[in-house]
Amino acid sequence: MKILNFGSLNVDYVYEVEHFVSPGETISSNDRCCSHSCI
Repeated sequence: MKILNFGSLNVDYVYEVEHFVSPGETISSNDRCCSHSCI
């Protein structure tokens, strides 16, 4: 079997949060956005 691949796929997940997380802290996100692009 041979596989030929041209290009790549890049997926970014962006999370909306109230503030940056401090060490040892766990928080929930308010929203998530998924962005993808083909190169």
